[in-house]
Amino acid sequence: MGPLPVTGSFNKYVWGHEIVYPGTVPMSDLQMRTALILGAVVAAIIKAPNAEIARGHAETSITGKWDPGNAPSHTIDLAWMRSMVWPIVQGQPSPVNNPIASPPVLPTLSYGMRNNSSVAHLQAFLNAYPWKPALPILPVTGNYLDQTKSVMAAAQVRMGVTGSDANGSIVGPRTNAALYQRGYRG
Repeated sequence: MGPLPVTGSFNKYVWGHEIVYPGTVPMSDLQMRTALILGAVVAAIIKAPNAEIARGHAETSITGKWDPGNAPSHTIDLAWMRSMVWPIVQGQPSPVNNPIASPPVLPTLSYGMRNNSSVAHLQAFLNAYPWKPALPILPVTGNYLDQTKSVMAAAQVRMGVTGSDANGSIVGPRTNAALYQRGYRG
């Protein structure tokens, strides 16, 4: 495929498939594998020499579409997806792991921390993320006190983080993973 058209009518020029998932969490391994296999089928049918013909809205949209992805600030690595398609066409097994599903280790934050730059980054992220409905705005102080605990507890509810530790008092591995899926990098 030559240069990609820059147009609001992109779907008139290319054949695509939609992946139905919320976009606010990573695709499951099964969804990712299915998307890769479908891409491989299309590449094989049109005898594409590689998967460079595969593109996502994030690479082609002139209207700001960010998908496929997990949040506007964190799209799926489409170059990685393309690198996985052609080996499937050649008969190699499809990958099992979605590279987005495993975030790096982020610091554990807890109630009572003071003058901490990681807490300040968390507060700034909580303020900037487009929560529905909106969360209260936090002062970015680096202090993990009552107000941050309350907002973090509300964020945990919105992200589906449950359990005895999901009361806003700690940002541990499960909460960090849910935040990472939304673009938080610690």
